[in-house]
Amino acid sequence: MMELKPCPFCGGRATTSMLRNEEMQESIWQVICLKSLCAIFPANTKTEQEAISAWNRRANVGISCSQCKHAEERNGKRSWAYICNLKHRSRHATDSCELAERRGE
Repeated sequence: MMELKPCPFCGGRATTSMLRNEEMQESIWQVICLKSLCAIFPANTKTEQEAISAWNRRANVGISCSQCKHAEERNGKRSWAYICNLKHRSRHATDSCELAERRGE
């Protein structure tokens, strides 16, 4: 199982739980912060892994392109411009997105 990142709001430890909708005969997974009960209920998370991935993406808000492992400096030079290997477009060094992952993690 993938490791859960800390809560982006309070830094607390998180855990997963399954919600069962008997009427629709389906289950969805959620991630809950154990410290402050912060939660994310991503749409259509039919697996625990999908819920964890959604939680961990949310926890990355604030990582700039210049800090992201998916971004490369344009032309290999120090500059304001980065190319995002996930979104396949040019980005400013201070931009951030939900797919960001810090270099070295």
